Amino acid sequence: MKKFFCLVFFLLAILLATGCEKKQNLPVTFEGASLIFPVPVTDQDMLALQDISNFVEPTRRIGVVLGYGYNDAGFVEAALQELDRTLGLAERGGAIVPYIFPDDFMRGNSARISDLTDMLEEDEVMGLVVVGAPEGTHRVLAALQDTELNRAYYPVISLMPQDDILGIEAGSDIVIEYVPASATEELVEESGVYQENVPQLIARVAYYLTLFPSDYFGGFQQDLELLTHARQLAGSQWNVSRYIDPETGLCPMNHFVIDRGEG
Repeated sequence: MKKFFCLVFFLLAILLATGCEKKQNLPVTFEGASLIFPVPVTDQDMLALQDISNFVEPTRRIGVVLGYGYNDAGFVEAALQELDRTLGLAERGGAIVPYIFPDDFMRGNSARISDLTDMLEEDEVMGLVVVGAPEGTHRVLAALQDTELNRAYYPVISLMPQDDILGIEAGSDIVIEYVPASATEELVEESGVYQENVPQLIARVAYYLTLFPSDYFGGFQQDLELLTHARQLAGSQWNVSRYIDPETGLCPMNHFVIDRGEG
């Protein structure tokens, strides 16, 4: 009888041990949980990661308008590549919102630069760089400064403007245009437009505007050191000097000219 009970006890012990071992091999599931299976990372995956830009978190979005003389396909591609490389386009998590005139401003058969105010507000832009300002841009810049419209005033830089110069000066914090060092400057196109190194200049100016704190609304107009700002905006590749109106001989405080530096 004792042998029988010992045999039964021995068999139960074996069954219990076997059952526990099987339970340990069963997957444990929890309600709402997902199983994650590691996947090996290939060399191709690592190469793809290198193409992802590590953009610095922008403090503010910067609008960049490419207008007359700077809206041909080749220049637009070069400028957008440089902006995407340095600050990133907003659509990819960067700081830059580009606007190409006239393509992005078409209404039927005509382009309206006046639409820019609403576009900037919709895109939550807090700084603006206008390159080759088309006709009527000065009225847009005046509207951006209209406090009656409850629009916060933010920094505006105009490069190589093609619009009414007095209006552009009034609506911009700083105006910069290219003037060749000699009358035989070979890099100025037949249209009088200078494009070499301008994509890099645009990117540098846009980056300068991103340095403003996100809670700062205002411009350079109250700063008497505008020449210092202009030189910092342009960088060592350009010589920067004050603009002198050829007709009046006046020297506007916020208007500067650049030519190619030695750097």
